[in-house]
Amino acid sequence: QIGMLSVWMWFAFIAPIAICILLREDHWLTLPSMATGHLILFFVVTGRTWLWVFDLAENQLVVERVTERIDGKEIIGQFMGVQRALTNLFTVVIYMLGLIFH
Repeated sequence: QIGMLSVWMWFAFIAPIAICILLREDHWLTLPSMATGHLILFFVVTGRTWLWVFDLAENQLVVERVTERIDGKEIIGQFMGVQRALTNLFTVVIYMLGLIFH
């Protein structure tokens, strides 16, 4: 439950960024570019808190619900290793997309 709440709260903190950008593009918002940058930075930084809460909730669920052994084999280490590898892979994908679309 807390994981889902944290995702919705992250969207709530990211929505003002999209609104700010859209209103600025349509010239409805006349904030200076420095103020717009500070506004975007504030919502990104505070929104990251909710992603951190989601990460904590997800890790807690893994610890509680993934069994440590199946047929006498240790799987929790393998599970966490695959999870870490996928996290690193998608982090690299994010960096590559940032380089492409910058």
